[in-house]
Amino acid sequence: MTGQRDQKIADDLGVHRVTVTRWRLYHPVFKATLHQRLQLLEESNRDKLEALQAESLDALLDVVRNPGPEQIKVALAVFRDAVVHRVTRGYVGETDPDAIIDREAKERQDLAKKREYAHLANDVTDAVRETVVEDLLRKASEPPPKDSTT
Repeated sequence: MTGQRDQKIADDLGVHRVTVTRWRLYHPVFKATLHQRLQLLEESNRDKLEALQAESLDALLDVVRNPGPEQIKVALAVFRDAVVHRVTRGYVGETDPDAIIDREAKERQDLAKKREYAHLANDVTDAVRETVVEDLLRKASEPPPKDSTT
């Protein structure tokens, strides 16, 4: 969430880097919680940028009235960054573990459909969903490799 590498987080937690990577990639509850927190961080940053954008507009008005080369450069840069951030702000990820599991199950069923396994290609079934949960949790909890340099 803070942009730290998996290795740093693993060191802080006293676990192997691969363990953190597997949690981040496969564990539905971990992924959903991470996405929830990223969403909160994104909202907080957006609020700060919007406040800064308003201040930048005020600074631009001051510059128009009393121009100075440095003031206008800073005001324009902040305003532009705020606008770009608002336009490029994206989806951080699913925040519901069940939705993560359902999406993974749907992807597997779509793959099965492509492979012409018609008996698996209908709506998400409880059996497929259960298999997905077991598979994701297995991947998330596999022991790290023996070679600690990976």
